[in-house]
Amino acid sequence: MRSVTFKVFWFILFSTIYGCNQYSPVDQNSNQTEGQKTPVNHTWETLGLQGKLVPNLVIVRNYLFACATRDGLFRLRLDVENAQWEYLGFADSTLVRGTRYGVVALFFNPIDCEIIMGISTHRFISEIGVYKSRDFGHTWVPSDSGIRTVQYPKSSEVASIKGSPLSAKNVLLGLSGSIYKSTSGGQNWKRVWGNQGTGLGVKTITFHATKPNSIWAGGETSRFQPYLLYSVDLGETWQMIFPLPPLGPYGHGDNAVFDVAIDHLNEGTIYVGMGGLIIKTHDYGQTWKKILGWEDGIYAFWKLAINPKNTTEVLATGARLYRTRDSGSNWEKVLPPDNRNLLYALAVDWEKRILYTSASSPGNGIYKLSF
Repeated sequence: MRSVTFKVFWFILFSTIYGCNQYSPVDQNSNQTEGQKTPVNHTWETLGLQGKLVPNLVIVRNYLFACATRDGLFRLRLDVENAQWEYLGFADSTLVRGTRYGVVALFFNPIDCEIIMGISTHRFISEIGVYKSRDFGHTWVPSDSGIRTVQYPKSSEVASIKGSPLSAKNVLLGLSGSIYKSTSGGQNWKRVWGNQGTGLGVKTITFHATKPNSIWAGGETSRFQPYLLYSVDLGETWQMIFPLPPLGPYGHGDNAVFDVAIDHLNEGTIYVGMGGLIIKTHDYGQTWKKILGWEDGIYAFWKLAINPKNTTEVLATGARLYRTRDSGSNWEKVLPPDNRNLLYALAVDWEKRILYTSASSPGNGIYKLSF
């Protein structure tokens, strides 16, 4: 039954992605294979955006979207050789360069071909913003009913936006101290977890691919402790889990949850990227095991990605690009082009075996790697 559910899920997902023809990002008058090159394995390619901090990269059909904090939102055509980044707006020069405010979170819903983007301004200045686009980023409209008046210290930082892979209507928004939910595809929002001014940073939200009511979230408490949240009712109620106490003093990189990846083929298996650690559970968080940590003086494992068809393969960004092909028992390291860089954002095209990542500090921009 689990195998059947998984096959149905992928049929629906790919049908909806390639059925988004109303606002196709591909120029219908051009040759779609123009500029495509055969990837060379383990060869890094620099794609630009030097000097910008990009905490999030999202693949949307033939585009790569880059959330560049204070510098705004950018997109790049992936099917054209030597394409240039397009600036889509939302820059805010009042923000401090190098901070993670501004355009940070973006989610593409393939079911109804909508992009939802979150913006957070400097916590002492103004409020958050949520916008939607139905034409792959050409135009945007506000989508913030229910949260447009939320200001610091009530929860001003937008850290994560995720939607259900099985429904276009259910979307969650992670803020500094709370989670907001929309059952209207982002038109209206209500707070479902957290209090105003709690100081609990919600850094990541992840939906289970085949269990529509199962959601994991995580972040950092005001006391610099990592925490996880688990919901079995589509985000209406949450259980808080402390998977591990801090393993060292604050500043040594073990004090936050940055990403959660769910193995949808193995019941109860969850990977968690933390400051300095990757941990794993086989029983929905009852017990945890450290599977990677304290490598290369690393500060954090920012992003995780699981191969959806072979979930024994997992990628992670940190001081290096890390890959396991045996569910975390063994890891290999791939050096970035500049060994001094920490890798940050991660977007993976598993069909083409191509990944996109960014430097965790402004300077060297976006990288592409065939693996």
